[in-house]
Amino acid sequence: MTLNFGDIITRAWQITWKQKALWGAAFVMAFAIYLVFPLMFVPWFMIMAEGDPTRWFDNPLPWILMGLGFLVMTLLSFGLSPLVRAALTVGALKAERGAEKLSFREIISDGRVFYARLLGLMLLYSVTVMLVSAAFSIIQILGTVLTMGLATICMTPLMILMYPFLFAAMAWMELAESAIVADDFGVLDACRRGWDVLRVNKMNIFVIALIVYVGIGMVSSLFIFPFMLPMFFAPVLLMDSGEISNGLLWGAGIWMALLFPVMIFVQGIGMVFMKATWLIAYLRMNSKPAEEILVVATEEIK
Repeated sequence: MTLNFGDIITRAWQITWKQKALWGAAFVMAFAIYLVFPLMFVPWFMIMAEGDPTRWFDNPLPWILMGLGFLVMTLLSFGLSPLVRAALTVGALKAERGAEKLSFREIISDGRVFYARLLGLMLLYSVTVMLVSAAFSIIQILGTVLTMGLATICMTPLMILMYPFLFAAMAWMELAESAIVADDFGVLDACRRGWDVLRVNKMNIFVIALIVYVGIGMVSSLFIFPFMLPMFFAPVLLMDSGEISNGLLWGAGIWMALLFPVMIFVQGIGMVFMKATWLIAYLRMNSKPAEEILVVATEEIK
C-alpha cells in the first residue's frame, strides 16, 4: 500500500494545532517527565553554592533526592502515561472523524476506558524490550570473558542492530495502541493487529517513524541542549578557578527555570503531533480501497 505521507503529516498537524484540549493532556505528561530535572539539580546547586563540591561524596542527601527524583519520574510516567496516551489517541480519532471542538474533560473521560489495556500494553512492551536487552547483554558479557575481549569487536554489528529493533518495537507499540482505541481490541489482539500492519507496511512505517521520532527529537534537542548548558560549563569553571560564584549559580538556576516551561511546551506539542500521526497512519493503512469495498458490497447483495 502506498501512503501519502504529506497528507498524513498535514492532517496530523491540523489536528495538533486546532484541538487545544490535546495540549493540556500532553502538558501534564511532559511536566511529569521533566519534573525530575529540578528534583535532581536543586541539591546540586545547594552544595555548589557552599563552594565545596566534594561534599557530593560526603552528604547522602543529594543522592537520596536524585534517587527519589528518578523514582517519582518512573511512577508518574507509568501511572499517567497510559491515561494521557489514551486521551490523545481518542482525541485525535474524534477529530479525524469530524469532531470540531474537544474538551479536556471529554478526552480524559473517554481515555479512561482504555487505561487498563494501554497499561498492560506498556508493561508487555517494557518487559519484552528488557528481556531482549538483558539476553543480549548476557551473551556479550559471556562472550567477552570467554574470548578475552574479542567477542566485543565481533558483536559490534549486533549492537548496532539493536537500534532498528528498538525503532520497530516503538512503532509496533504505537500501532497496537491505535488498534486498542480505534478498533476496541484487547491487548493481545491489538498486538497481533499491530504486528500485521507492521509486517505488511514495513517501508511506510519506517518513513513515518523516521519523520516522527527523528524530527521531533531534533526539534526537542534544540531546547534541551540550552537547558543543559549550565551543567556543561560548571565543571570547566570549577577546574579553572576552583570555585563557582553564587552569581553564576543563581544565573544558571534562573536560566534553567525559564527554559523549563518552554521544554514542557515543546515536548507536549510534539507528543500530540506524534500520537495524531500514528493514529492517522494506522487508519490509512487499515482502510480498504474503494474498489475492494465495492466488490464486497456486491458479493453481499448477491
